[in-house]
Amino acid sequence: MLLLIAIVLLFVSPIVILALEKTKLRTGFLWFFALGAALSVWVLVLFSRIQLPIQIILMRWQPQVYFSFTPTLLLDDISWIYAAILAVYPLSIFLTDVVQVDEVDPQAWAATLGIAGLSLLAILAENPLTLMLAWAMMDLAEVVMLLQRVSDSQQRERIVITFSVRLMGIFVLLTGAMVAQARGEYLTFKNIPTDISGILLLAVGLRLGVLPPHQPFFQEPPLRRGLGTIVRLASVASSLVVLARLAVVGVPENWQPYLLGVAVLAAFYSGFAWTQAKDELDGRPFWILGMASFSLIATVRGMPSASIAWGTALLASGGILFLASHRARAVFVLALISLVSLSGLPYSPLWQGVSLYGKVNIGFVAAFVVAHALLLLGYYRHARQAQQKTESIEPWMKILYPLGLLLLLLNYWGIAWAIGALKPAAPVNAFVWWSGFIVVAVVAGIAVVFRRGISFHHTIFSAVRSTLSLEWMYRAFWWLYRSFARGFDILSQIFEGEGGIVWAILVLILLVSVMQQSGGAG
Repeated sequence: MLLLIAIVLLFVSPIVILALEKTKLRTGFLWFFALGAALSVWVLVLFSRIQLPIQIILMRWQPQVYFSFTPTLLLDDISWIYAAILAVYPLSIFLTDVVQVDEVDPQAWAATLGIAGLSLLAILAENPLTLMLAWAMMDLAEVVMLLQRVSDSQQRERIVITFSVRLMGIFVLLTGAMVAQARGEYLTFKNIPTDISGILLLAVGLRLGVLPPHQPFFQEPPLRRGLGTIVRLASVASSLVVLARLAVVGVPENWQPYLLGVAVLAAFYSGFAWTQAKDELDGRPFWILGMASFSLIATVRGMPSASIAWGTALLASGGILFLASHRARAVFVLALISLVSLSGLPYSPLWQGVSLYGKVNIGFVAAFVVAHALLLLGYYRHARQAQQKTESIEPWMKILYPLGLLLLLLNYWGIAWAIGALKPAAPVNAFVWWSGFIVVAVVAGIAVVFRRGISFHHTIFSAVRSTLSLEWMYRAFWWLYRSFARGFDILSQIFEGEGGIVWAILVLILLVSVMQQSGGAG
């Protein structure tokens, strides 16, 4: 099968690259091998659409007393979209890496292919067990890479907190699967009960940082631009595909007001922070949070096509900006075309995404339109920022480098055309036709305000950022954790000292006294 060949190639190629590196083979040959593997994977995933639907059982887990399901992959209309969006990333990364002559690293190329393989497993997961295993492997790979590159204790602490939250998402997903199994139901992503969809939505929201709104990193860890991009977006893609599946069944009615409120908070905050970020890499967490919030909103309203539109826009348009290390004229033109893709104008890939504005009340619509406009404004601001100059690179590099970004854009528009995203959303109403123009008008209005020199003071921005990000809440929890740790450390020192036996006898006497009094009262 084409899909299985692509996955095997993504896991075998890194091993071959690392083995060939030990033979002192020229780096150029390793780059060509990695490029060929990435191109093959992209083509195989694209052509796997002709075989839809496909279900592949990876292995039989025994005994079935503990596992009522087995690791299985499912390629259908939803998972193929995200698989095709992600499959082009290694190819684009290797092509844009040619200008990074000072950072040639075959190990990073191997890691890029391996992360893409794990992400494909998560995207194609047919049941919670497969998804949990893929998530766990992706998290482990990411935390190992980050801890190897970070020496500061505060950054290490932040990494631990971040992956603790992701681990909570895995446990919430496990809870949903256990609830279904306790009722005698076989939970897969093809048949999700409505009363369990809320639990799965909470698990995905924790992974994306939307429920509750939080930022994993206020400063991006030191990873290469290409490797760092796929590491960030691979985990996001595996969560977005679950959102699209949940949108098919919807979420409990009584959950919706609260979820919409949290999504408004996350979208507005991230759009505001995205415009204020120093550069696109510094603002990448806010871009992910903002676009994922819109995808979650569409899921809450039961709109699969809108959820997919926002999710694919997050991955494709964001990748064009995050991989653009050199800003030539051609790159800026590609960024402008990508900006049009994000506008929601008629016959653009995000056209069906803005159809969700017709599914919420006017108060939510105003907040979402402003947040959408802020995301567009920040995208334009980061796209026109000057980066490294292109005069120092060779002519052949000037061809391959923009080609890597062009493939991302063509792949995005091609998939949108293939799935019918460029057609009017049904049902069509006047608001859907004019939503994109309204967003563009709001962008122009905000841009005029900024051009007149009206901006937020740094202190105000920091206060808003700290409040809306709920960082204060996580710091409070961390303070409680440290307080308990210090308390246990003091108790340990007391009991291990010379008077430890006396203290132990005293505590035992107090416990016996309390138990006797409780028994007498009974």
